[in-house]
Amino acid sequence: MQEYPDCATSLKFFAVDGRFDVVCSGPMMGLNYKKISSNSVGYKTDITMRSLDFEEYLWAKGYGMDFTNVMLFLIMGIVYSSK
Repeated sequence: MQEYPDCATSLKFFAVDGRFDVVCSGPMMGLNYKKISSNSVGYKTDITMRSLDFEEYLWAKGYGMDFTNVMLFLIMGIVYSSK
């Protein structure tokens, strides 16, 4: 999307069709809105997403707090034993 911002306009028709969910992602998406000749007003929702840390990733994958604590204990042991 960064290289071809006008593609965003054509994606509107996939959303209107109703058979498709359209998701665009990129580190500079917000910066290129001014370059899009016809922005699909009413057909897009901007969501700011941040990366997950390892603990959040484990939670998102369904691992509980017990498993997360064990992983932290093991990782800390590896870090300290390698010094």
